[in-house]
Amino acid sequence: MPGFASILNSGSDVPNDKAIQVYYGTTNAQLAMQLHDKTTDDDDSSVKFHSAATEPSGILINPSQLTSTIMTTMNAVFGFTSQKTTGSSMVDISLISPVFEKVASTESTNKTIASCCSKNKAWVYYLSGADESKLKIIQLQVGGEVKTTKLDASAMRYGTSLAAYYDTKKKAQFVIFQHKVESDGGDNRHLYEYKVDSSTTKIDNSGDAGKLTSIAAVYHDGQTYLYYTDNDNELRVITKKDGDWGSSAEVKDASKANSSSQITAVSCGDANHLFYTDADDASVHLRLPYS
Repeated sequence: MPGFASILNSGSDVPNDKAIQVYYGTTNAQLAMQLHDKTTDDDDSSVKFHSAATEPSGILINPSQLTSTIMTTMNAVFGFTSQKTTGSSMVDISLISPVFEKVASTESTNKTIASCCSKNKAWVYYLSGADESKLKIIQLQVGGEVKTTKLDASAMRYGTSLAAYYDTKKKAQFVIFQHKVESDGGDNRHLYEYKVDSSTTKIDNSGDAGKLTSIAAVYHDGQTYLYYTDNDNELRVITKKDGDWGSSAEVKDASKANSSSQITAVSCGDANHLFYTDADDASVHLRLPYS
């Protein structure tokens, strides 16, 4: 799974054409970055930072997901890294930019991650557990001393992607995941939303989600935008307004996603920007203005 993470560089002197930072993993297990324009939907960035294929390999797990958030006022990227012990059945969850620091470990079968932040705090979410019956979502409060919390969310599908956002009005974190197969064998592919320290709610109109779809969530001005793919790898979006999720709709003019690609989304104030790779493995950048 090509891992992607995107975040806005909100500095007052940052030019529009270099305002979005998109991070991704390379074939030699290093972290790379592109800068994108927040006013257009340019697919190919002219500003890229990456190591050459001939240079030493890094320790990023490939394939695996990435996530980015604002931590103690800086843009931070987290991902999965290999452990020093050869043949370990565990991997590390690590801060990988702007510096490296291990923050936790999990079973090597868990490779999905998400994050969100408030003005003062930042949280990273990942899965723990070697099989579906033992699967748990772990919350890490990062920035300074790491605080680890096992969340009460349950019934996650093995291998589910995660998405997270912070609701500034409710002052609460939310984590989204895909439900596991029912005990009677029914293939429940709905997405569910867990409000941290509260309860889990089914997102009713998400039944068209593809199995193990990548998930991305963006919160802006009281609304949440949830992006995922259906069985045909078409991009879909559901919007949450005033606490209620709306209908599932196609993302217009979006090419089909590669089934192995992570979807990442970021708000730039007047539009959401989505990044992923399509069925031909080409990079895609969508700018979706707010109506």
